[in-house]
Parts: sequence; structure tokens; C-alpha cells
Amino acid sequence: NQPVAAVCDVDESHCERAAAEVVKAGQAAPKKFKDFRQLLEQKDINAVIIGTPDHWHALTFIAACEAGKDIYCEKPISHSLVEAKAMLSAARHFKPVVQIGTWQRSMKHFQDAIAFVRSGQMGKINLCRAWMCYYLPDIGRQTPEAPPAGLDWDFWLGPAPKRPYQPNRCHENWRWFYDTGGSLMSDWGVHMIDIVLLAMQESDPVSVVASGGKLATHDDRDTPDTLLVNYRFPKWILNWEHRFNNPRDLDGGKEHGAEFIGDHGSLIVDRAGYRFYPYPPDREGPHPSESADSTHWQNFLDCVKTRNKPASDIESMAKATIVCHLGNVAFQSGRILNRSEE
Repeated sequence: NQPVAAVCDVDESHCERAAAEVVKAGQAAPKKFKDFRQLLEQKDINAVIIGTPDHWHALTFIAACEAGKDIYCEKPISHSLVEAKAMLSAARHFKPVVQIGTWQRSMKHFQDAIAFVRSGQMGKINLCRAWMCYYLPDIGRQTPEAPPAGLDWDFWLGPAPKRPYQPNRCHENWRWFYDTGGSLMSDWGVHMIDIVLLAMQESDPVSVVASGGKLATHDDRDTPDTLLVNYRFPKWILNWEHRFNNPRDLDGGKEHGAEFIGDHGSLIVDRAGYRFYPYPPDREGPHPSESADSTHWQNFLDCVKTRNKPASDIESMAKATIVCHLGNVAFQSGRILNRSEE
């Protein structure tokens, strides 16, 4: 039970609510800040949690590295390819303990599924899938208005382009605008694609091509509600899919997951467990596995003390994040991205 020394938010109501949660948990009232730089000046703070929208991750992360703080950063680590590389460089230089919030890495059934894929018992795997399909209503069409009292809208925008305040561009909905997020490609894509890359032990695609658009919604968002991305690796292919108009998929209607298709069967894993479908059906394989609690937060705290590498280390998560950014770049550019041989 580590004490929470301070909370920080550019929205006063959020800051007050966070402080109240700390007190409710039985701890002393924390300090409250609007400016993260003032929080980082506190010498009694050893580690920070970055839970901002994507467009603020890089600046707060690099500043925390410079301030000598260990870091738990929500995923995706960055809002762009350049930011991911800059954050990785900062972490390599200052050497903080960094845990990224892809917490299924600390769930045993994901670890077991990855180990089974790596074991070779599935034979040659030439196709993998990852997806997230859930129902999200339109966020509506709105006109600019004055920001609510207590919200520093200019500070909230920070490095993003300056735009007038609209409620549907801010809290909860920022992910659906390229100024501040990357839709499900960089949200759930980082979760599920990361599992595929870990199991296949490869993170450098040869080519990337994407197709999609706003096909199910009619609101203010500028990111696609439907997106298909094909990643070609030297000896296998990964297909990513997200959509908003039907939260059903294979294997009993799973809304998210990762699938590995091999000569000797297929394995599907999500946060509820994993299941192996042998081919032929009488082939031996692991029994279905159910979910267990994630130990991600404890892993981070343990590593802060031991200085060991956490489960979601910055090196591997930078690679997974960059793969997801490539999907958005392929879609936005309308081009096939090919890896340079130089």
C-alpha cells in the first residue's frame, strides 16, 4: 500500500475527485497540482503515473525522466512515431523503471498462450489476427462553447493544435480525434497486437496497407470507425480489425482478441482466457485456460524497489506502439508502406 503523495490534473474537478479517492482509501490528503512540472519538483515523490490523453504522454514522460522519477505510463506510449523514439531515448539515457499499461502482459493465461505459440506445437504459423469490435454510439455534432469552470482548456490542448472547446472533443472522447489520439488502432491495437508480436517474436513488418473510414458513425470524429490493416512480415501476416457497429466476433462472440493460425490448429486468447482448436480435432493440445487477476501494478512497485525490468518494458512497448502508429499512417496517407532495405 504505497502512499499517494500528490495528484495532478488541468481539470480542477478531476483533481479534486482524485484527491478524494486517495482519502477514501484511508491515506492522508495528497497535494494537488494543475501543472505537472510543479509535481515533478517534489523531492518526496519517487514515481509518477501518466494517465493523460495520448498527445501529452511524450512531454510528461521525458520531463519525468529528467526529474529522476520512475514511471507508469498508460498505453500507447506516444502519439506519434517521433515521440515514441524520443521517449525511448530518454528512458535509455536516464534509466528510470518504466512500466507501460498493457496489463494483460501480467496475466498468467496470456503468458501461457504466448509460451504455447512459441513452443512450435502449432506447427508453422502463417496468419495471425487481432481485433476489437464494440458498440460505441455517435459522439454527436457540436458547436464550440466556453469551457467549463475549472478546466484549463489551453493547458489541456498543450502540444495539440489550438481549437475551440467542444465537450465531445474532450474527456472520454479525445481518442476519436487525430489531434489527441489514434482511435482503436492505437488504443486496443497496442493491447492485442502486442500479444501477437510477443508470441511471434518479431516486430518489424515488411509492408503495411490499410483501408477503412467513417462507415458506421455520422459525428464529429475524424478517425475511422471501421479499419482493416494488413501487416506483412517476412514469413507471416497479421490482420488488424476494428469496428464500432457490431461487438461480435469469432469464438462465441468475443469483442476483442488475438488469434494464431498454424498447421496444427488455432489459438484464440483474450482477457477471459484462451482456447486451442486443434487440427485435426483429435490432436493433443492445452486445455482451455480461464482468466486470472493481473499483477501489473505489483510488478511495477516491485521493480521500483529491485530495479529489475518490468513486464511491459519501454523497449518492447515502443516497438509495439510504432507498429500500431504505422497502421494509422498507412490509413491516413492512403499508401502502402514498405520497409527500406537500407
